[in-house]
Amino acid sequence: MNHTPVSFRVTASDRDEERLAIEIRGTPAGEAVIRYGSGTATVDARVQLSEFPQVIMALDRFHHEFAAELLAYVLDRGAMAQESDGSIIYDLGSALHAVPLPANHEVGLGYPNSW
Repeated sequence: MNHTPVSFRVTASDRDEERLAIEIRGTPAGEAVIRYGSGTATVDARVQLSEFPQVIMALDRFHHEFAAELLAYVLDRGAMAQESDGSIIYDLGSALHAVPLPANHEVGLGYPNSW
């Protein structure tokens, strides 16, 4: 599987929280909520993958790439959090698959979980 293009668009924002629309290959595919607290960013996302069977077949790889892009988004937004936490729920059509958000260093974004 080649890299799957993912994009995020802010749908709502305030001082402590952002809501993002998630698109995969330009197709709406879910939502993420990022809550910024003192020293942490909590990320919860739900991604609809039933339209993308090739992604489901390579879910581990997609999860690594998607989590890296989502965490990079948090970094790009200037979050001052010292660590991140949260989960991603993948809706596979026939089942839900919940996966914890990896640590920043697990996706190549610094060690240990700091930015």
